[in-house]
Amino acid sequence: MIARSHQQKHAAPQSLDELKALIPYEVQEVENLELLAGDRSSWWNHLAQLEKAISQPPAPKKTVSADNIIAVSAEEGPDRSAKRIQESLTALAEFARALEERHSEW
Repeated sequence: MIARSHQQKHAAPQSLDELKALIPYEVQEVENLELLAGDRSSWWNHLAQLEKAISQPPAPKKTVSADNIIAVSAEEGPDRSAKRIQESLTALAEFARALEERHSEW
């Protein structure tokens, strides 16, 4: 959407770096995405964590034996709760809506 609004009609960048390479000048939207990428609690990072968790196979679990029963750790990963996913979806939709409004004025 950002690439199309900056005259890159057929571009489909797959990453922020690809988007930055397409647009040879500074744009506010790319700066906003960079800020979101640096914020660990942003919708951008939440989606990146979900994508990483989905694309990587789960790590093999150790079997329980008398030798390794001492330490137990909880499996960590992205928050997959409906509330968190809805929050990310809402934030993403607001970002897209603001982008569309900003460029529809032209």
